[in-house]
Amino acid sequence: MSLQNQTDAADAALYALNWQEREVAFPFNKGSVTYVFRRAQNQVWIGNEPVNEAARFYEMSKSETVIKRGGVREDHGDSSEAYAWLWDRLALRAFITKEDGTTQDIDLTPETRKTIKPIHKELGVNATCAYRCEVLEDRTEETLSGGNYFVRVYHGSAKAEALVGVFCVSFWDELTRRKHKNSIVQRSERRGTDLVSTIDPAIFPMAEMFDKLVQSVEGAGVFDGEGNGKPATLEDLRKNADFFLKVDLMAALITHWEDRTGK
Repeated sequence: MSLQNQTDAADAALYALNWQEREVAFPFNKGSVTYVFRRAQNQVWIGNEPVNEAARFYEMSKSETVIKRGGVREDHGDSSEAYAWLWDRLALRAFITKEDGTTQDIDLTPETRKTIKPIHKELGVNATCAYRCEVLEDRTEETLSGGNYFVRVYHGSAKAEALVGVFCVSFWDELTRRKHKNSIVQRSERRGTDLVSTIDPAIFPMAEMFDKLVQSVEGAGVFDGEGNGKPATLEDLRKNADFFLKVDLMAALITHWEDRTGK
């Protein structure tokens, strides 16, 4: 599988925070099949309801913990429906590249979309929407009252990642930490003799936390319609960073902070 960030940027050293389309290719009959995806939108209308596509995906992907009689714990989760839903919304077009280099467009009709391999849908969504984050311990600047943390972020799947850049994020203060904790909702209900629990992971508060705590980024920028790029300002970060990026980065940092502080 390969992935390409779609931009005409003259400055290839800058990752485009405001990217609009991405290509994801899979081996296919001695050639490849390539899908073109748009980025998930923070607000689209589905029927009469405004929907954040990333948040809806997270909501559909929630798992359940079942405590059965005798205290036996079972974790249940099936994200296939969420992947199929988001793939169908983001996939714009597709084409086959044959062994001789010629291409053939695929008409993504509703009928064709239903026949696409589920694994291609899952991998395509992950390549478009997933971010891997590494906290850089050697660059961390801790103080008694907080400090700054540096996080290297990659976009895409493990086999075809694109480096986004290195983000500087301030340590959360006590008010922000408590607000995050209070926003996590755990629900439990009895189903016969089983106790079933689900957790709402506070997706919107995590994105808001990113906007509050992020300070800067190295290696990422924004581009105009002619492909001219400039390094991202703080306002550019808040406005153009992908919702999935914001959530994944803050999830990684929260895990890091809680491991270090025990909270």
